[in-house]
Amino acid sequence: MWQTIAAPTVKRYYGSALQMPDGRVLVVGGGSGNGGCCRDSEIYDPSSNIWTPLGPINPTYGISYPVMLPDEAGAWLVLGGGNPTRITMDEGQGSVYRLDTSSRSSTLLASLQSITSPPLPSDLSLSGQTAIEALDDQHLLFVNFWDQSSARASDRTLTVDRKTWVPVLGPPLEQAARKRLMVKLTDGRLLVLGGMFWWEYFDGGTRQWQRADVKNILESAALSPGQGQFERLGATKAHFMRPHSQLLALPDGSALAVGGTDATLNVYTNETLVESFEPRTNAWTPRGSSISPRAFSAVQWVRDSMVLLAGGGRGDAKMPSQTADILDLATGRWYDAGPMSVPRIGAASVRLADGRILVIGGTKPAPPRSSPSTPTPSLPPDTSPWSRAAHAAETLGWAGQSPQPLPGAPSSPGAAAVAASPPAPPAIDGHGRAGYTAARHVVVVFPTVAPDEGRSTRLGLPPDRPGELRR
Repeated sequence: MWQTIAAPTVKRYYGSALQMPDGRVLVVGGGSGNGGCCRDSEIYDPSSNIWTPLGPINPTYGISYPVMLPDEAGAWLVLGGGNPTRITMDEGQGSVYRLDTSSRSSTLLASLQSITSPPLPSDLSLSGQTAIEALDDQHLLFVNFWDQSSARASDRTLTVDRKTWVPVLGPPLEQAARKRLMVKLTDGRLLVLGGMFWWEYFDGGTRQWQRADVKNILESAALSPGQGQFERLGATKAHFMRPHSQLLALPDGSALAVGGTDATLNVYTNETLVESFEPRTNAWTPRGSSISPRAFSAVQWVRDSMVLLAGGGRGDAKMPSQTADILDLATGRWYDAGPMSVPRIGAASVRLADGRILVIGGTKPAPPRSSPSTPTPSLPPDTSPWSRAAHAAETLGWAGQSPQPLPGAPSSPGAAAVAASPPAPPAIDGHGRAGYTAARHVVVVFPTVAPDEGRSTRLGLPPDRPGELRR
């Protein structure tokens, strides 16, 4: 069962969130809808249920799905991201900022928007699809570049020294592509998955740029620190790509890809497929499908072998979902986590130290455009799915302890206590980017379900498990 908590200071979608060492949550980036950008960062304190606003990272534009990495004590690096007003986020920004949460200030450190320093190719450019991960303590790996000279996706990667911000050509990938997903596994390897290849030409008839030779990439690869080339891994059966899909590293060393679609299609409309990666065999295994499309969804490890899939929608940003699934990777069974307070696409999520899952922001459906016979002047002119950012927050937790209502939050009838039994997961990818959400945060709490209770909506599972979906 989901429990609403205090609302953030701003509405946002396409933001990024992480849990800081002191247990508080840092939220950065995203957009706010109605053509505007959401530039303010903020910090959430779960112990007091209070949000504290910080200054804007950039005073002129927003950043969607930025990467956050720890820097010096009390400071964070914020880099990458794209244009939050575009669904495809093809427009990238290569600025690197240092955000000091103590002084509530940000400083521009470097700009990597255009890589022109010899001997790097002058036409190799960043984009909103660029994936960034920490290769080791000193270097970052960048993938998903665009070759402007040939107007096509590139196979090149870059390693960047995070002290000097000098880029160096990294090992090439086997196939040229953009929109690849990347995450750091617990064994230190960087796992790269999926993506799409195409090249572009200008159509004189339509006077528009068109894509040609579009190919879905199903293969995966891994790069270990100190290695000079990628290791070829297994391929998925479904197609996964950034930013629609999510790739989550798990504490046991495996990984989960969420929001996949039929590999024979080049259009994202039904992103329900899920596959898991086993590091011992370097192979992918299909795990079934979610109850509804999970493009731009919030994905988080809950505990043991269970993973939460919340919200999302179709890849065309339509039909935002209010549903949430729990997948038990040990048994392969799917469970219903109950509906959230509002449908959400592009929400950010974090697993709190007490085991709860915090979901932040996202978009909810815009009201339908009024007909001429019933004008509604109050409606905004833009009624696309992106015209309004959701303004609600909730948490998800496990039953098993006495109720512990959040400070300042209304009680939720039937909500179980927030379980603090499972320890916080280890830092998996260095900056807590397991899932992304952009609405007001949500806390989900499972009610206690006895074996003989709740059969109208549940299947009578053990008390520590949510109800199973009827499939």
